[in-house]
Amino acid sequence: MTGVQTCALPIFYSLSVGFGIMLTYSSYLKRRTDLTGSGLVVGFANSGFELLAGIGVFAALGFMANQAGLGVSDVAGQGLTLAFVAFPTIISQAPLGSLMGVLFFASLTVAGLTSLLSIVEVVVSAVRDKLGIPKVQATLVIGIPMTILSVFLLSTTTGLYFLDITDEFINKYGILGGALACIIATVWIVRKLPVLRNHLNRFSSFKVGWGWMALVTVQIGRASCRERV
Repeated sequence: MTGVQTCALPIFYSLSVGFGIMLTYSSYLKRRTDLTGSGLVVGFANSGFELLAGIGVFAALGFMANQAGLGVSDVAGQGLTLAFVAFPTIISQAPLGSLMGVLFFASLTVAGLTSLLSIVEVVVSAVRDKLGIPKVQATLVIGIPMTILSVFLLSTTTGLYFLDITDEFINKYGILGGALACIIATVWIVRKLPVLRNHLNRFSSFKVGWGWMALVTVQIGRASCRERV
């Protein structure tokens, strides 16, 4: 059932559903923000980019597999193998390969830095709110220990295994479980989903109704079930 799991969950993670950064970013919004309009722009932009990228990536991997007489799964795996083995091979065979390589790895670096900032901002914001200290001081309090741990844990020969194990349990179980717990608490325990719907519709250009409420409750449950399968 790996194919089902692979198809069901990427959009869940790419939109950062269940991540603390969603709450942190939302705390900076103005009171009269068009929430559903902004959400639709982000959702469609993200999904559209992923669709186009997926077409290009799988087309290139299919070409490589056909040339080598192998299956696509044998040509490239996931994560680091795809980014640092398959993509460089594809780019090296493209016109202006050197320029494309520089642009690709520059984009990858920017993506990594922005993802790092979004994750660290959650903890920094929480420390600022709890201790009432300036942002620079809160960043140092969080950043210095994280830097030391990263240098000692991830720069060794076992760093990649540590990263894979941490990512496996946090992403596949922690984040998904946290999002499911939030849905259960909001919908079935405190029963505040209609209140949340009214809050979304208050200043939004696109109004959500019972269809949205059904999708929120059902899709999260389906994602959790498929992950277990």
